[in-house]
Amino acid sequence: MCAKRVPAMDIFAADIRRKTLREGSNSLSLLESVTIVLAASSARKGRFKEAEDLLSPLIVDSGSRTDALDLLAKVYAQQGKIEEAQHLWQQALINDPDNRLFQEALQDCKEILSRGHTLIMWQILRRLVIACSIVFIVSALIALTIYMSMATN
Repeated sequence: MCAKRVPAMDIFAADIRRKTLREGSNSLSLLESVTIVLAASSARKGRFKEAEDLLSPLIVDSGSRTDALDLLAKVYAQQGKIEEAQHLWQQALINDPDNRLFQEALQDCKEILSRGHTLIMWQILRRLVIACSIVFIVSALIALTIYMSMATN
């Protein structure tokens, strides 16, 4: 019987976890770093849910690691969860207020959200115009039918 193959990164992550349990908080940042690397790898492969699951425990408050906040924000943005991404980039900006990339990402979020609202309004307006056009055409046909029936009598 063959033994199940375990990916090298899983073995490495397990070793880090064991070391963290033995040594305490000194290894915690190493474990977090490994988790972020694994999450980034998952995100690059399009496995966004997996990346979210890895990163979510690292996001506890605005004092969370900036790289974890940024990566999870990017994962959310890739999935179209713009408001969630915006919230995380705001938290990251609290930790690193001069970070131009976070500032630009927030600006992009604002633009996307405003376009989204504008797009929704245009879609509603278009549907309203189509509905009004249909009502006008039906009314015109009814009026024409009434006129034709009166003209023949």
